[in-house]
Amino acid sequence: MGVTATDYATRIGGGTEIVGGWSRGAYQISNAIDSTDGTPYHTFDNHGVNGDDSVWFIFDLGSDATYCNGFRQYGHSSWGSGTFANEIEIFKGNSMTGPWTSVATDTHSTWQNGGDNAFTNTGTTTEWTASQQRYLKVEVKSNHGDTGHGGRITIRFLQLKIA
Repeated sequence: MGVTATDYATRIGGGTEIVGGWSRGAYQISNAIDSTDGTPYHTFDNHGVNGDDSVWFIFDLGSDATYCNGFRQYGHSSWGSGTFANEIEIFKGNSMTGPWTSVATDTHSTWQNGGDNAFTNTGTTTEWTASQQRYLKVEVKSNHGDTGHGGRITIRFLQLKIA
């Protein structure tokens, strides 16, 4: 089962245009999905989570019959723990453009495991009641205080719990 991911930002195309991470391709969100080499995600320059701005990821789970009930991630320590995702809200849907149904809100910690993709801390994981959906939307509303480059977000490793 192949999962694809795209990222969006409030002020790029009114939130409807795929961004592609920093430099529009160098550090895209698909790099971080269960990565074995730790190639990170980094928001596009000056389009992070400052003020009313947010960043979100849409995951295409490949089938309307996919069950999903977990999301976990941690940031890239090279840019500092302030760039790690903090407040998030997770939605499910059967169309890439919605409508979206909220399934969870959470805050994530600044824990990280260096270059290892093993998750040994629950502060980076959000779970909810499993249900079928084709798409998952994860909106990052804040980081842990970094204001550089528009309130950047970094993600070194990301995993979804799907079946």
